[in-house]
Amino acid sequence: MPSLIIALGVLLLSIVTVNWWRKPSLFGKNVAWALLALAVPLLLLGFGLHFKEPVRTAGPGPSRSASPEERASPDAADRETAKAPLPAGFEFSFEPRSARWGQEVQIRVTPPREDVTVYYNGRPLPARALGKGTFVVTIPSMSKDGYFTLDSGGRQVKARDRLAVSAY
Repeated sequence: MPSLIIALGVLLLSIVTVNWWRKPSLFGKNVAWALLALAVPLLLLGFGLHFKEPVRTAGPGPSRSASPEERASPDAADRETAKAPLPAGFEFSFEPRSARWGQEVQIRVTPPREDVTVYYNGRPLPARALGKGTFVVTIPSMSKDGYFTLDSGGRQVKARDRLAVSAY
């Protein structure tokens, strides 16, 4: 829905722009100001809704598929650890504590889990598994400072520390 509001605002703004550049004008100044007065709030509303709305996902579950190395048959103890229910002390840590757009951040899950979905500021991120409960995610462009949340088996845990993000 926000994209339709943004599109309408851009259309109205385009009409006003063409009207100001065209000689003779398509319509008078009062109509142009009225269209401009409609376009600006529509754009603000559309962008506000767009950036506030959470990304829709298919639901909790792994955010990646296993690589050929992971499917190759890990030892039985690792498979059992990955399938075991989460104990009460499920937690994770990440490094580094500050990152730039496009930089990778490593996440370590304790106890090790392989079926983890990583969220950053409420939005899912593709995670690459390195094995034994270690994952790597890339910080998306236009990200702001925020918190990681991990979901495994329907249980979500939020990071204690905030990740500081910068553009450069």
